[in-house]
Amino acid sequence: RSLQEKTIRRVGGTEEIAKAFLAGEPCGLDAGVSEVFTDEQGNRYGEEFGKVIAQASDDLCDQGRKRNKLHQLAKKAEARGDRAQAHRIRKFNLGRKKLRGRTRRQRAELGRQINTALNQIKEKRQPSVIVTEKLDLRGKAPSKKISRRVSLWARSLLKDRTEFKASAEGFRREQVNPAYSSQTCPKPACGYVQADNRRGDRFQCRPCGHIDDADRVAATNLKARWSDAQISLWTPKARVKKILLDRFNARLERGAPSTFRPRLFRAGLQALRKKPAGERNDQRNLALRGKMLVRNGVSTFYPISGNR
Repeated sequence: RSLQEKTIRRVGGTEEIAKAFLAGEPCGLDAGVSEVFTDEQGNRYGEEFGKVIAQASDDLCDQGRKRNKLHQLAKKAEARGDRAQAHRIRKFNLGRKKLRGRTRRQRAELGRQINTALNQIKEKRQPSVIVTEKLDLRGKAPSKKISRRVSLWARSLLKDRTEFKASAEGFRREQVNPAYSSQTCPKPACGYVQADNRRGDRFQCRPCGHIDDADRVAATNLKARWSDAQISLWTPKARVKKILLDRFNARLERGAPSTFRPRLFRAGLQALRKKPAGERNDQRNLALRGKMLVRNGVSTFYPISGNR
């Protein structure tokens, strides 16, 4: 009861205890494919989710290949005038009943995994608020396989189950802008944003050398963005990047202490130079040009502000 506030409501002339409202610390959550969520403390929830969604995705792909072959056989039968065979193939081999049943069972299992993860979050964190990215956000995936797996849940299932659990379990859900959340250094004194900071599940900030799990970094940044007055849910991605770069430049121009590592920074610069000109972003102009001063034995990098 120390963590909860219970309210009394009257229903049909009788009094009953309403759902308790959780009063723990707000929790930042990054949605994933190998697990349902990772929070800003590095805890992972629903770790069996990756196996389930991979199996569902592979089954869907395999079933699709087989059905495509049967569709081709039916078309060939029609082409040679054997309409009876084409009809039998479509009736007995290309029915929708079993396919719908399989899809329904897969979605039910995915929903169960999501519910389990949300229950784990409630048990471990007792959050008053969970902060996530916009869970129905569409975006380009790095491969067809990942895109197929994400499409099974990110479009609606995860969003719906999270909203339901939030209302049923006594916590609030807030959505924030996810732009660059896994590429931005979470250290308040740094905030450097660059795609090269992330390599798979590993995050390493080029200037300050901060190393962490990329999902945990994303969850930390999502939680911080909840109270960010400059970046709203609908702020354009290009605008988000400009805001982050301006903040990074401002910290360095103020002479804030930095654990700048020249070797790591030069490696990042060389990696950028190898990219085609069209893939180089404004970071190269804003943060990869400037001068490095040494004060009291501490190397501090000062980039040139503005675009060139």
